Amino acid sequence: MQQARGRRSVAVGRDAGVVVTGDHNHLTLAPPPVRSAYAEQVRRIAPPELIGRERELAELAAFCLAGSGPSYAWWRAGAWAGKTALMAWFALHPPKGVRVVPFFITARLGMQNDVVAYVDVVLEQLAEIVGEGLPALLTAATREAHLLRLYGEAAEACARRGERLVLLVDGLDEDRGVTTGPDAHSIASLLPTALRTIVAGRLNPPLPGDVPHDHPLRAPDTVRALEPSPHARAIRAEAERELKRLLGAGGLAYDLLALLAAAGGGLTADDLAELTDAVPYHVRDILRTGPGRTFATRGEAYLLAHEELQVQAREMLGERELARLRGRLHTWAADWRERGWPPATPEYLLRGYFSLLRSDGDLERMTACALDAVRHDRLLEATGGDAVALGELRDTGERAIARGATDLRLLLRLAMKREELRHRNGAVPGALPVAWAALGRTARAEALARSLSRLSERHLALIGVADELVRQGAHRRAFALLRETEEQVRRAGGPGLREEGLVSIGTIVARAGQYRWALTARRGLRSREAHARVMYEIARSMVRGGHRDEAVKLARDVEPELRAVVLAGVAELLRPESPAQARELFDEAQAAAVETTDPVEAATALAEAGEPDRAALLVPLITKRHLRDKAWEVIALSIARGGDPDRAVRLIQGEICVGDAQEYALAALAGLLVASGERERGEALAASLAGTPAEEAAQAYEAEGQAQAGDFDTAFGLADLIDDIDVRIHTLIMVGRTLGEAGQESRAHEVLTHAEYVARSELSPVGVDDVDPVAESLADTGHTADALALMEATYVPPEQRLTWSVSRWDAHCWIRVLTAAGQVERAAGLLDLCAGRDPWPSAALALAKGFVRAGEPGRAEALVGQATTPEHEVSVRTGVAELLVEAGEYARARRLVRACAHVHGRIAGLAAVVLALRADGRDEEADEVLGEALDEAGELLRTDRRVAGELVPALVEAGAYGVDAPVVIDALDRLRAAPCAADEVQTVAAAFTAVGDWEEARKVVVGCSGVHEVADRLVWLAGEQAAAGRFEEAERVALSLILAGDEDAAGRAFAAVAFHAPPAAARVFLGRALMAGWWGNALPELFRAEPGTVPMVVAALRRARQI
Repeated sequence: MQQARGRRSVAVGRDAGVVVTGDHNHLTLAPPPVRSAYAEQVRRIAPPELIGRERELAELAAFCLAGSGPSYAWWRAGAWAGKTALMAWFALHPPKGVRVVPFFITARLGMQNDVVAYVDVVLEQLAEIVGEGLPALLTAATREAHLLRLYGEAAEACARRGERLVLLVDGLDEDRGVTTGPDAHSIASLLPTALRTIVAGRLNPPLPGDVPHDHPLRAPDTVRALEPSPHARAIRAEAERELKRLLGAGGLAYDLLALLAAAGGGLTADDLAELTDAVPYHVRDILRTGPGRTFATRGEAYLLAHEELQVQAREMLGERELARLRGRLHTWAADWRERGWPPATPEYLLRGYFSLLRSDGDLERMTACALDAVRHDRLLEATGGDAVALGELRDTGERAIARGATDLRLLLRLAMKREELRHRNGAVPGALPVAWAALGRTARAEALARSLSRLSERHLALIGVADELVRQGAHRRAFALLRETEEQVRRAGGPGLREEGLVSIGTIVARAGQYRWALTARRGLRSREAHARVMYEIARSMVRGGHRDEAVKLARDVEPELRAVVLAGVAELLRPESPAQARELFDEAQAAAVETTDPVEAATALAEAGEPDRAALLVPLITKRHLRDKAWEVIALSIARGGDPDRAVRLIQGEICVGDAQEYALAALAGLLVASGERERGEALAASLAGTPAEEAAQAYEAEGQAQAGDFDTAFGLADLIDDIDVRIHTLIMVGRTLGEAGQESRAHEVLTHAEYVARSELSPVGVDDVDPVAESLADTGHTADALALMEATYVPPEQRLTWSVSRWDAHCWIRVLTAAGQVERAAGLLDLCAGRDPWPSAALALAKGFVRAGEPGRAEALVGQATTPEHEVSVRTGVAELLVEAGEYARARRLVRACAHVHGRIAGLAAVVLALRADGRDEEADEVLGEALDEAGELLRTDRRVAGELVPALVEAGAYGVDAPVVIDALDRLRAAPCAADEVQTVAAAFTAVGDWEEARKVVVGCSGVHEVADRLVWLAGEQAAAGRFEEAERVALSLILAGDEDAAGRAFAAVAFHAPPAAARVFLGRALMAGWWGNALPELFRAEPGTVPMVVAALRRARQI
């Protein structure tokens, strides 16, 4: 079993010449699951020792574990009572079975004193518990909605693990959001009502007014009085004396205090020395020896020792002095920016400085940070991921939207930068963080794994990192990572990812002796191969652990279809010390395999166990040719390892003869020969494959062999010359790993860094697929020259390409752009490329619009006859009729819909003509056509849901809902009577929107069977709500899509709402569209609202495509 044995060779796919990682899922982009680092912050807050609080700790524990009683405990006391010390200590030392999610409201640690910080920190911790990711750049409203949802889901996740979730919030009185900003609201207003919660704060002020009157915090039995700590009182007296003395004394001590107060803490002694032009030793001496009660340390950074000191210091300094000090910080930051943010950049400038800007609402400087690509690279190196940079982009966008989204060009720049960051990890394979972990850089490995944008790569990378942690003996961290990932894989993974993930977890924990866990993981598996891999590893782990008899018994007792694989694995390990017993087990394995259908796993296991002749006897029993070829390859490699490469070559050339499988098998053999010392022969074999589909595979295998043979320079040179980017990256990673295993850690670091650079540099943030929708949006908004230039610069014109090489969607886009540009004849020549396919109706209607505008309505009508399916005919006939009405061709439109052979098509067309006539002010003709439609419908109005759905809007427009209400009411009752078919959903929902029954319309929409169908219909519903002036309801629909994790659909929904909104509100909705999902979802409305964004988008696409 190759994967179970942990071989690290490069596996190159034979169908497309790319590296195969064992993951056969679609590459799904999704927000990565988060891992909170807030526990480290709590450790910085907590005292090294808690004195005299045994009674309070016992009461806190009893509250957390109680099965009944109040859900809130509000501990209240005056300043300097020791509240924060108690809460921080308890958060770090909860009773067994309690999971505490803490938040400490303070301005001293990164401006953690408003609802934005609370939501960010708590949301991150809850998401970690649930094991899900968070969409990037959520708005304030959507982050809060996510928070309210995750309160319950995190509590349920804890309950499943036998834990109780407890929320702990300290410093409620220090919440800055209660009193600042026009839209400010309190942290208290977001505290859950149904979750055990511990709150600490002062006796005053009272609860904010936005806390509901029935919230548990308002119940009198929640309050607990905290006795002041004598130890804390003594510290307070001395600290306040020191504070006054420092502020009055002037000099360096004053500067240090004032800068820390202005910065909100977080500056190191070196930072303060640079800011004050003082000697670092002198700075440290003052901070360490003089006013020791005034300053505290958190790692190497300093801050004021208590929140009260922070408040007092700021009050004493005054706003003018604070502004001067902040100016010094801004100058300092600008200086480091001009230096290019070198590796020595102070941590405060990478972390705390932006929090200061956010707290001050300094949008200009926030923008400078958020769009600084060099700073992003430094953050990536410092943190291992892009989460901090993405958070800064989110906060900057949110601030810009809060100011009315007056600068849509700025919001577009932020959105484009966000996409660049989110996608720059898209080409990074999961093997890279695993390689970093193998090198001992586990923090970097985990951060990189978590930042991978592809869901399957991310989960499997985290599992691989955990595997390396197990190998290094870090079992506790490894098991925590595996538990987290297992839950995510079971909850969110597709069938392929779930299978591969659970197999990997099962084999890892089996090797670590966690057999019960391995068997639990096995329960979720489907394939025979997956079950075999887990049981194989369990049995082999038992042998390694000295439980040989138990391993043999397990192998003999396992299910018959798995028995051969497990027996072979056990026999291989027993052979050195017990050859006779091993032969007996190999005999049993071979006999068991003969009784198995398609024994490909057994043949592979026997070959890898060094029994190629036994394996060869099983190959004729394998019915699928590609599986036989794979088995022969493994057997041949086993023979070569046994010292007979000539026989291996003959076997490959004699038995593997279908497709390019033979060349790939020879490529693998070439690498093995190089690694085993037959360098010249292996190199010659690899060279003989030049010009074959396996050429790059041969290069990769040869590079692997050279590295294993110790020739790292040759290995690196071969790897770096491979053209296929994926194969090159994976081969470089393999070389780096081999260097690490050889003890050359410095060179390994260089090679892996190079592999990471190659992966990031080869991925464009804007793909060619983005050109089509942008070009169509440009054309729709009158920027036809830009649209046509973009298309012509991106693609070879379709007339110059072979028909089969032009995609139907490319042709559709060309037709729309050419028609808008007035090149109708050229567009008409492309319509056949879409015939019979999804985009044909849209392309035909775009062309029909061009014909009508050119005064050729007859040619528009003729397009109906080109439809190849009834659905396409009805769609185009109806659409052309509407175009004819808009052009004043009323009689022609009526004739066109009457000619439809399908009754549903005639009724739908007549209904559309009615609405078009009504919109054109021709009410008498509209009534006449409506009567014709009703006559056509007859009893179908009462028996056919689709007919009823088509006619209700026309009846409502005619006033029938008020005049002839029974007709409409009866139709609506029938529409409610049964679930909709997929092709009826929008028609039926539109009927309910026509009469203002929005809730029923929503029910119809969310009743769609597919997730994507529901999202598309909700986007439509948001637009309909906005068209009716129901902007708050439309916004809620868009927000619901974000909560469902579909950011792209949410962006489209916000854009649909913007289309109908007044100009000022439209800009806000467009800002939200830009901040949700891909920025292109805001088009074409963005171009209409802000034409200045057109050259920005065109330039970005030209740069990305190098056109």
